[in-house]
Amino acid sequence: MRKEIENKYGTKVMVLPRDLSNPKAPPEIFDRIEKENIGVDVLVNNAGFSVYGKFYETDLQKELKMTQVTVTSMLHLTKSFLRKMEENTEGWVLNVASTGAFVPVPLQSVYEASKSFVLSFTQALGRRRRRLPRNKDGKTCYYCSASGAVFHHGFSPVYAIF
Repeated sequence: MRKEIENKYGTKVMVLPRDLSNPKAPPEIFDRIEKENIGVDVLVNNAGFSVYGKFYETDLQKELKMTQVTVTSMLHLTKSFLRKMEENTEGWVLNVASTGAFVPVPLQSVYEASKSFVLSFTQALGRRRRRLPRNKDGKTCYYCSASGAVFHHGFSPVYAIF
């Protein structure tokens, strides 16, 4: 995929595979980007996985890893890269939530709660960062459908972005 992108778009691609359930991964990613002096204009936080089952029967360690990936790593990466974006007065962050952020699912309670955090956190940041670029209409989009249509009132929500 790296070579395909490089050939198609004439750009250099750096692949940094890391396990985001490891708390050391986010600072390693940020530090490597800084060391290479790479400017980041867009950060996409889309990592995540779900643990399915009755809450009292599911594996606590898997759920802790899941929240590390979905919440803590997203928070860490957003803070690190957003500081640089603020210094440069430009940049975008895309934090991918889920329809589960709006509608709790009983057998995925921790996953849905973590996606609610992503949505709420992203909305709060979006309201504070009005001077950064918006979409072509000058608006911040909080909810987009899987088809790509924008819904500012939350219909068919899939992504939380600012």
